[in-house]
Amino acid sequence: MSQCCGLQAYNPLNEMCCGLAVKPKPSLNARCCDKEPYDKNTKLCCGGKKLLTRLSPEHLCCFESQFDPSIEKCCQNTCPRIQLKINNSIECEKNLTCPGTSNGNGNNTCGTYKEEEVCCESESEKEVYSKKDGFNCCGHHYYNCSLWYCEERRLRPIDNPAQCKKN
Repeated sequence: MSQCCGLQAYNPLNEMCCGLAVKPKPSLNARCCDKEPYDKNTKLCCGGKKLLTRLSPEHLCCFESQFDPSIEKCCQNTCPRIQLKINNSIECEKNLTCPGTSNGNGNNTCGTYKEEEVCCESESEKEVYSKKDGFNCCGHHYYNCSLWYCEERRLRPIDNPAQCKKN
């Protein structure tokens, strides 16, 4: 039981058609990201072309990055594009000029920054913030230790102020 991929036949049980090319199917949950197959349970295809390792099953794409919709929001026409939800607000509150320059992969690079600033970075994002007492980095987020703590690169609501530690 073959199917066609352009002018080429393939077996959909163990192959798939991505960008008119036959590719081995990586899993039962395979999808195409441009011309590359991926397992949708372990990866995300952001921006239609960029494959990212999924940080959790809840993470979604925000442009070419990923975010956790339970604590973050994806904002259009603002920077940073991924912002923490404060008091469960759905409004995007920051409207900053994106720091640094693009490195060609769509990632911001912190470049040089002032002594009173801090650069927080994750695998796919880097942001420069003004230093504040009681704040720490968790990936590319700069968070208030009295409200959040960082566990396995994810922000969690705090229930004990002693949980605040540098990550």
